[in-house]
Amino acid sequence: MNNNRLAFFLIIFSFCISNFALAGETRCSAPMDSTSFATYSNDVAAHDFDDAKIKSIKIELKSKCFSSAQVKLLLELLSFEEDKLAVAKLAYLKVSDPTNFESIFDVFEFDSSKKEIKDFIAASK
Repeated sequence: MNNNRLAFFLIIFSFCISNFALAGETRCSAPMDSTSFATYSNDVAAHDFDDAKIKSIKIELKSKCFSSAQVKLLLELLSFEEDKLAVAKLAYLKVSDPTNFESIFDVFEFDSSKKEIKDFIAASK
């Protein structure tokens, strides 16, 4: 019985470690194609409130990759700085070109927001 518990523990432990190791990696190789993105961004823009837009973006980020330019366009659809910051942080881990992510800075009004994103990027590396 003790050997069974130990084996079970080792299986669970190795599963957790492997998932933890993958959590911080950018696993995106290609962004959403331009036709699909145009349709998707129009769907996001059709929502009246930022909450619905953010929910849609979060759902898509679970299974799709974006380019930094596409993320910038999505951020431009949001009204509030704090919402843009939250989405930008989520999206950074799902961009195919993280070296170009600083191109999103234009959507932020405040230097403090730009600094927060820079700090987040530095901490994510």
